[in-house]
Amino acid sequence: MEKEAESKFPKESTLYVGDLDEEITKEQLENFFSNYGIVKKVKIFRDKITQRSKGYAFVHFLIPEDAQFARKEAQYQRLGYKYIRILFKDEEIDFPPNSNLMVHNLDPGISMRELHDFFEKIGEVACVKITNHGTAYVQYQKMEDAQKALKVLNYSKIKNNILTLSISDENKPSKRNLYIKHLPKGIPKDEIELMIVEVFSKYGTIESTLVEKNPKLDEYFGFVCFSNYESAKNALEDLQKNPITLRGAKDQLFVSWYESKEERKKNDDRSNLYLRNLKLLVNEELLKARFDRFGKIKSILVKEWCPDGKTPQSKFAYCAFFNTEDAEKAVKQGPKIKDIQELFLNSNEVFITYHLTKEKRKEQLHKGHTSSHESNATKTPSHYNMQLNLNSKPFTFNSNKSEISTPTLQQNKLEYAKFPTNQPITKSQTPMDERYSMEIEEYRSKLILLVSQCVGDSEAYSIVDKILKNPQTTPQTLKGMTSNQNFLEKMIDLYKTKG
Repeated sequence: MEKEAESKFPKESTLYVGDLDEEITKEQLENFFSNYGIVKKVKIFRDKITQRSKGYAFVHFLIPEDAQFARKEAQYQRLGYKYIRILFKDEEIDFPPNSNLMVHNLDPGISMRELHDFFEKIGEVACVKITNHGTAYVQYQKMEDAQKALKVLNYSKIKNNILTLSISDENKPSKRNLYIKHLPKGIPKDEIELMIVEVFSKYGTIESTLVEKNPKLDEYFGFVCFSNYESAKNALEDLQKNPITLRGAKDQLFVSWYESKEERKKNDDRSNLYLRNLKLLVNEELLKARFDRFGKIKSILVKEWCPDGKTPQSKFAYCAFFNTEDAEKAVKQGPKIKDIQELFLNSNEVFITYHLTKEKRKEQLHKGHTSSHESNATKTPSHYNMQLNLNSKPFTFNSNKSEISTPTLQQNKLEYAKFPTNQPITKSQTPMDERYSMEIEEYRSKLILLVSQCVGDSEAYSIVDKILKNPQTTPQTLKGMTSNQNFLEKMIDLYKTKG
């Protein structure tokens, strides 16, 4: 119960204390931090077998403001034989990439506090760490500040030495943290951590492990930090290729690189695929069998498309890969592979693209709308404001007149262009011939994507079908819909009203 209660402490009132002297006891640490506020709990992380301190701890304060004060005032103070580093809980693995500077040619007499203050002239520094080799690491909160410091402070002089700077993770892989889930339930956290160490220690030296509980899902997840990138990479690749199930767990162990919120959001845009116009026989197993050639698949979801709400006409699917590179291969190579073409209603129209959230689709639509206005600042296309009569008849041949009438755009209205009948009618004269229809059909995919962000996938297909089947629809109409948001929304409302 005590261990589960630990995860309930707010992160803003919990400090991570690193570079901790291994001889420091729980009581000593609690007494030290009690000088800065009311301490609710202290936990020093220890090796499960030897019980030796791992050199870091969590200190939980009652009031977040006390934690803030302690972080500022106790930072780099000597405790035992070492100078401690203080961060907020989980802050150390949440820093953006390329925000960590490596500092060379340090003066031997410089302190961490002096180094911290020197670099904080550029931006907020989370912490610094001086090694035994005349180098140090300066961790900024923001990547932009690290980049600025690299330009401004490189070759600057501090004390008697001229510093040289570099981004510590710029030229070599720096990932060492793995994220794991599908851990056992109903087992104490200590036992779960022992299982994790037993599984992962064969790949290399483990610096730390952390197991937390998601209260909403009532399940555990964890992190494993290796001493180097290669060990973490070997563990990741082996456990993805040869998955295992821990004792007491229902599902196979899930292992991936740890990613910050920003990284997850960015990668999700390029690792999740959207497929549509699939045959009704397609299911998750079949889709996985055809797409796992591109790489490890995280999840697949297949749904039926029922335009009338009852009878399914086709299926659409979402396919998520672990790696963005594998998803990119599926998008580029998939439409050319025969057994993947066979999954679609029309093998010549294989629709595989990146899945976009509604927010992302709105953003792209807005960008298209903005760029259209910028490029046409002095000239607004007339088809943006044109009105359609959905009850109009298709183009017809009138035997009493020597003309054929077809809908065209004239003076912001749809009128009928006249073609003489005393000459043979050719493709260039007949807008609704095969060439003309193909030109209109080219807009189908883009229209469905744009309309679906306004009304949802199912209704989008129905509306787009009505638009394309309407004899008054022209390529100019569709061009206006795909480049102007206001016009698109008016057209959607119009076709929804007419039904």
